[in-house]
Amino acid sequence: MRTKFGATQLAVVSGLFLTAVTSGSLRAQQIGGAATLSADSESAGLAEIVVTATRKEEPLERVPLSVSALTKESMDEANVRSLSDIQQLTPGLQFSPTAGAAGTSTISIRGISSSVGASTTGIYIDDTPIQIRNTGNGASNAFPLIFDLDRVEVLRGPQGTLFGAGSEGGALRFITPQPSLDKWSTYVRSELSFIDSGGPNYEFGVATGGPIIANQLGFRISAWYRQDGGFIDRVDPDTGQLVAKNNNGKQSSAVKLGLTWKPVENLAVTPSLYYQDFNSQNRNDYWLSLSSPPDSYSNGYGIPEPNEDTFVLPSLRVQYDFPGVTLVSNTSYFHRSNNSTNDYVNFVDDIISGVPAPVIPNQIDDAYQVTRQNTLAQEVRLQSADSDSRLSWNAGFFYSYGRQLTRQYNYDPNFNAASMAMTVGLPFCPSNGCNAGQLLGVPLLNGNSLFLFHHYETDKQFAGYGQVDFRIVGGLKATAGVRYSHLENTFSDDGAGPFYGPAGTTAGSHSESPVTPKFVLSYQFASALVYGSASKGFRPGGSNGPGSAAVCGPDLAKLGISASPDQYDSDSLWSYELGAKLQFLDNRLHVDASVFKVDWKNIQQLVSLPACGGGFIANLGTASSTGFDLAIEYKPNANFLFGGNAGYTDAKLTSTILLPSGGYLTQSGAPVGGDGAPWSASINGEYRRPVMADYEGFLRLDGRYQSRWQTPDPAMYGYDPGYPPLGEQKQFNARMGVRFSGAEVSLFVNNLANSHSLLALNHDAIGSPLYYGIPQIPRVIGVMGTYRY
Repeated sequence: MRTKFGATQLAVVSGLFLTAVTSGSLRAQQIGGAATLSADSESAGLAEIVVTATRKEEPLERVPLSVSALTKESMDEANVRSLSDIQQLTPGLQFSPTAGAAGTSTISIRGISSSVGASTTGIYIDDTPIQIRNTGNGASNAFPLIFDLDRVEVLRGPQGTLFGAGSEGGALRFITPQPSLDKWSTYVRSELSFIDSGGPNYEFGVATGGPIIANQLGFRISAWYRQDGGFIDRVDPDTGQLVAKNNNGKQSSAVKLGLTWKPVENLAVTPSLYYQDFNSQNRNDYWLSLSSPPDSYSNGYGIPEPNEDTFVLPSLRVQYDFPGVTLVSNTSYFHRSNNSTNDYVNFVDDIISGVPAPVIPNQIDDAYQVTRQNTLAQEVRLQSADSDSRLSWNAGFFYSYGRQLTRQYNYDPNFNAASMAMTVGLPFCPSNGCNAGQLLGVPLLNGNSLFLFHHYETDKQFAGYGQVDFRIVGGLKATAGVRYSHLENTFSDDGAGPFYGPAGTTAGSHSESPVTPKFVLSYQFASALVYGSASKGFRPGGSNGPGSAAVCGPDLAKLGISASPDQYDSDSLWSYELGAKLQFLDNRLHVDASVFKVDWKNIQQLVSLPACGGGFIANLGTASSTGFDLAIEYKPNANFLFGGNAGYTDAKLTSTILLPSGGYLTQSGAPVGGDGAPWSASINGEYRRPVMADYEGFLRLDGRYQSRWQTPDPAMYGYDPGYPPLGEQKQFNARMGVRFSGAEVSLFVNNLANSHSLLALNHDAIGSPLYYGIPQIPRVIGVMGTYRY
């Protein structure tokens, strides 16, 4: 290992780990081993999972919708620590980090991508939406950290009726445990592990709660901290000398507080607070030219590139149970602050000279990026209390007001000297070269800055929705729902500097009133559910920031325009799905399968400007996405448990748009921009058996696979011949340990074969030899302990 774990840290973490396991064992013994599984439960069939994908509690097997649900227990069993781990266990979901940009990522469900513009995937913490618009200046979704979650629900297909405009392709819901008024519970998790040729990981978290006054007042509190060791070094790109070791480490922490008060029999009031903080020391990028995976990963950035992402979410949930009807109100305020620093020297010099390297000593270009996100949301809904009655219904009103600020400031005090060095000998420059004003038409801002840009955006949404379930006869049920929304968007951009163009301000607004219906027909057999559905999804339009005509003018001219468009319109889709949820062998075998076809029109897509490295969002034609999702779980007896899933998505453009200069902006049959690997699959198996009284040993193996990304069409505008599609990704994990009295201790190895696939690849412009990659995390070996009561 290149980094030694300090004795103090080792003692603290080991002490916490042993304390957690020992206290768990003692506590379970004090209550008579209540947390130990009985022989009867061990030999029973598969456990039932209850979800709220339709805004009411239902067993997963009875929901006529393609849903994956990961419980706290199943996530611990699979050693889930991040959204990428969730993706590997969920067919149809793809999460992709972005190389060359700190902390940014894209997410898609069934090929409906949100790489640009408004989100196509709804991100929810309980009933609160937290997704963001991707403005192209570092803004990306925030995701809850994986600790003390009751479950994660992945809803595939449009959820516009019950969840609104941000769920065009599906929704990702993080459900937190609620305070209990009648029983105590405790959850503890601790880990100590080491990255191959990298630093240590360690974490500790505890959650507990229960009644303060029985049946009247209860609480839930949790706190968690994790340190992820780095494995990418920062070196001097000219000499190879080490500057900072394991420089991509990160720290994460989260605190959740909840209180439920039941002053009268039918009223429950639950205020809660969720705080989360994420800090990374540097980007996860390595430079392919400086690295030899899997033995070494290095980059040559000239400065540290920290990224801090913090959010706080207070909310108030009120529920009142009338006779036969339940009223639910949820009020929340989401505040997020994201600050990052990036080294832009290589990008700037590559755009000017075609050489991605500083041309003068001590040249710097520090890009300071800020994102602020504030969203107030209020939802009130009424729903029938008896979901088993012949007629059940759900109706509500939703309001949200969101503000988003994105700011970027590029500080480059030596740019004039660098520009003159790069342009010596050019015929249109003086003999000693051009400075910023002579080359780009605009002098340095304040004598030291290349670029200043502010983007302000507000989104208002008013919506009313309703859904009715009617049992026609026997197990045959029809579902119909509709949502009417009115959305108002305003924006204002201002900026200055050579890479912006002449200082100026642009502003605009637009409004839309979409209607998103949904229709489902299902039949519930004794141990099977079959269904068919048709539903509409919608994504609001937005605005583009202006690009510098001096820098991007040649690219824009090839498109037949002189400036980037100020705005882009909404897009929408219809999704058609057939599915089945089957239970066999006395509930020991579950099969969940669905096939789908999505027709997508007026698609918001990124138009890349390859020579200047910029781009803008435009509505480009139509597309179709077809495929299937399959999940299987099998428990042949008390000793074995097997599971697996597979997904296939084929998202292709179905329209052709010709360019004035020749070639295609879009071409029918080409992959949808932002869509990646068509195939994904995972398989797992666990063997468990008693090893002594009250002790159960287990061995678990997990295998995960993602196919090669689709190849772009070379005839399309912006095609980069030096940017190959990402290859296959494979990973095998193993874990073995012992469970006793509610506690579990295990040894694990993640990435057993030390695979080193690229998760993302990028470079600044076509022809640039400097490639940034985000690697698979190398082999990790460690010990983990959990306790549940």
